[in-house]
Amino acid sequence: MATVCRPAKAADIDDLNLLFQSATRDGRPFSKRQEIIFNRLLQEEILDLLVVEKDEYVVGCCHCAVIPTLFHSGRPYAVINHLIVDPLNRRQGIARHLLTYALDMLQKKGCYQIYMPIEKPKPWHREVLQSMGAHQQGDWFVLGGQSRS
Repeated sequence: MATVCRPAKAADIDDLNLLFQSATRDGRPFSKRQEIIFNRLLQEEILDLLVVEKDEYVVGCCHCAVIPTLFHSGRPYAVINHLIVDPLNRRQGIARHLLTYALDMLQKKGCYQIYMPIEKPKPWHREVLQSMGAHQQGDWFVLGGQSRS
């Protein structure tokens, strides 16, 4: 059971569609608009859609946005959002594996600070993120650098 984190590719659309259906409340397949957005995401320079592949199926994903800034000597900051893990594959370390991969990638891109907004944090959010060095500020978790003001 190999588990691999990587950037999404066009062939992932069917697996991502199933993942979103199983992990979100509405359970609807992607609309044509979402398919168009997916293809645009694959082309974006400042946004990465990362996936976790287990046994050749996508079982988790998140968005990582790298935002250029004039502060901090021109170093960017980043936002990780929309972390999703397939319900049948939860409690196996997949979220932590994906976040570790995302953080490494974002640090290699020179991000001085990484934010992760979570609207209603659950205990596992806090446990995982704090074990990775994050601190919570309201609905945001912050990794690295200075606190958000």
